[in-house]
Amino acid sequence: MKKNKDVVTEPTSVVMNVPRMITAVVPANNQVLIERIKEVELSPTSVLLTDEANKKDSQQAYVLDIGPSVAPNLGFKVGDRVMVAGSYFPVDGILSKNGRSLNMILPDMIKCVLVEE
Repeated sequence: MKKNKDVVTEPTSVVMNVPRMITAVVPANNQVLIERIKEVELSPTSVLLTDEANKKDSQQAYVLDIGPSVAPNLGFKVGDRVMVAGSYFPVDGILSKNGRSLNMILPDMIKCVLVEE
């Protein structure tokens, strides 16, 4: 082992930061976690669509979680089906259990709540 004023030539153990499996996404501050519904799911017919159409997300989504700083009187809650507009932050590499994409949005991007039968 040689020590120099600027250089240490001692073997060091390197701790590898191995990425672990992500098990949950929790919105921070004023963010809302949504699950975007695919266009093909909204089609009232049984017509087969192309793969490109199967990948396209609609403006409809389900609210999965709401950040702690979101005011409770905004008119939507977890589980609501909503219409969204504007830009969003995609949660890359993670899909919902239904294979839908997850996105983070600001509460004011939710334009209305859709009432389901």
